[in-house]
Amino acid sequence: EIHWDLVLHFNSDEDEEEEKDLNSLFHHQHYPFSSLSPEIADITILLSAPSKTFNLPSLLCSYAIITNPKLKQQFDFRMTCNAHRMKNCVAFPAIIAAYTQCSYWVDKTRKLYRDNFLIVKKFFLQEKYSNLVDVVEQEATFLLFINFNKAIAHFKYIDPMTKQEIYPLPRNIDIVTGKSFIPEINDGGTFDPLNPDALKSFFFERIAVLFMEGAQFSLEDGDGWIRLNLATEPKIILEIVHRIGELLDQLEEEIKARDK
Repeated sequence: EIHWDLVLHFNSDEDEEEEKDLNSLFHHQHYPFSSLSPEIADITILLSAPSKTFNLPSLLCSYAIITNPKLKQQFDFRMTCNAHRMKNCVAFPAIIAAYTQCSYWVDKTRKLYRDNFLIVKKFFLQEKYSNLVDVVEQEATFLLFINFNKAIAHFKYIDPMTKQEIYPLPRNIDIVTGKSFIPEINDGGTFDPLNPDALKSFFFERIAVLFMEGAQFSLEDGDGWIRLNLATEPKIILEIVHRIGELLDQLEEEIKARDK
């Protein structure tokens, strides 16, 4: 269960005053799968790590919670067989300290993500962008998914010479088949994208902002999604959305010039 300690829930209209109780900003609660019933706990191996929430990736400290003694014995045996016997002596006190003494860090971190989300959400709620861009109100983590499918459709036009569809704001297209990118799940259960980089590359080339592809967020219209990391300074998030806005404005001007 990854990012369980970064559960978020907030209302865009909530007061943003610094003195407001931080805990009141977050109303969702994470319920571990094993807590649903004793029967479920008896067959559950819960895996997690404090690495991202507490910025401890260098310690390589993850953990397993297993309440069934027999299941734990089997798990320990398999870990030994796979040569996972070396333990980081610093990791144990780090995990304990993270979960017992660093709640203030988590609250401030979640507030940062909340504030950055509000910057993005409010920017694209402006009238000229509200019909072009949809921002997902995520319930947890620092990864924000943004849907540009409406903008892609809005700026699309038919070339009068070739009669082909032209996408000034590109979809993620399979360069082999020419079809719109739809992520497929392979036998290993992971996404096997054909070419998820067209939209991401476009933003990088035009406004020097590098996103992660967000196509795996949707199996139906995944060719128009990008993913934005909110774990940075608000001024950087503000610069990013303004660059996107300026690009959308430029594309709108190109439509007007083409229609003359």
